Amino acid sequence: FQPYLNTSEEVRSLGDGIGLTYNLPKGYVLNGSYNYADFEFDAESEISTFRPGFNTPNNRFSLSFSNREIIKNLGFNISYRWQEQYFWFNTWGEGNMPSFGLTDAAISYKVKSLKSVLKVGGTNILGDDYRTNIGAPFVGQMYYFSITFDEFLN
Repeated sequence: FQPYLNTSEEVRSLGDGIGLTYNLPKGYVLNGSYNYADFEFDAESEISTFRPGFNTPNNRFSLSFSNREIIKNLGFNISYRWQEQYFWFNTWGEGNMPSFGLTDAAISYKVKSLKSVLKVGGTNILGDDYRTNIGAPFVGQMYYFSITFDEFLN
């Protein structure tokens, strides 16, 4: 049993984020984002029983490259996401979470006569299993096929 409490100790947090989209010629798009977050408190204090639960890596970024129509009706998207290691605090455990990077990719095809888009893709297609917090299950790869019906498909 763990009640959640405030603390009289000084706690500081700050963060920043930026995202950019660059439209290239012939319908190609390059996207990127970066996030920074930091958190400070005196864990060595004699009175410290505070467990912050600030479970976020200091640095993470993502990049993607896509085109909705590289040739007639065929598009693609590929993205890479990364986050650095960080220390996880919680009532059931605490410890270092390792850094990881993921690559996701998809190919789509418009079938205008059916007003539909067929898509084949995968998440974490090049990577090892990872987890995002202590006690969580490991996440592996997922591959999928989807059909989206769109009455207003142009």
